[in-house]
Amino acid sequence: MATAKIGSVTIDSFEGKGMSKDELKKRTEEFGKTLAAATKEAGYPAKADMERVNKPLVLILLTLLVIYVTMVYGPIAVWLV
Repeated sequence: MATAKIGSVTIDSFEGKGMSKDELKKRTEEFGKTLAAATKEAGYPAKADMERVNKPLVLILLTLLVIYVTMVYGPIAVWLV
């Protein structure tokens, strides 16, 4: 079972195995509402302020991730051939 720690609040998830569809849906919605309330209480914004996003840095980081993926995929492709 997982836990989410937001600020000083720790929220435990639940075990969905064996629940009916309706009960699982209800518990999932309750869990989502609890997480949303905890993030709001901790002072996190509801969504990102796009004016404050460092777009060049995001582009560099994404490019770096693509390079990492190609570094991993290359040897795997050679091994598969």
